[in-house]
Amino acid sequence: MESTTEGRRTTGLDLKLARVAHGVSQRAIASQLGVSPQRVSAIEATYWPTATICKRYHAALASIAGATSGAVGERADR
Repeated sequence: MESTTEGRRTTGLDLKLARVAHGVSQRAIASQLGVSPQRVSAIEATYWPTATICKRYHAALASIAGATSGAVGERADR
């Protein structure tokens, strides 16, 4: 099964945009995935990453985003 974003296949750029939107560094997601930051860059530059890579990437992103300051995107002064 293909990984999809809004009814279409997930691109490497979709993965990068999700990472940046959550404020996660390339180094942090690389560490969570057990790969080098250069490999993360290569994944994000891939037009059609495999479904397996997309699932692992999203799981790593969720793990990191969930571990940092509760709800992602909320202001600290609230």
